[in-house]
Amino acid sequence: MGIRNAGYDPEMIALLERASGLAWTRALQSVPTLGLLGTSGGQTREVLERGILEGAASGLRDPAALAEFALKAFPSIRLKFA
Repeated sequence: MGIRNAGYDPEMIALLERASGLAWTRALQSVPTLGLLGTSGGQTREVLERGILEGAASGLRDPAALAEFALKAFPSIRLKFA
């Protein structure tokens, strides 16, 4: 399930997409080799988006907080955001 298919209103989808962009940018800064996946990010970006949706379901509404929540799913990145 992607962000666009999550059943949220357009305003919330825009917020979630901002969070996704922030998470991807921070992931690339932490693990530059992720850039080899291209802009789609493959499964890595999908995992980040699932984390963002999980954070939103728990009540988070700030894009930066959602991005950080999602990034903590990755052991190689989690340590840098502890």
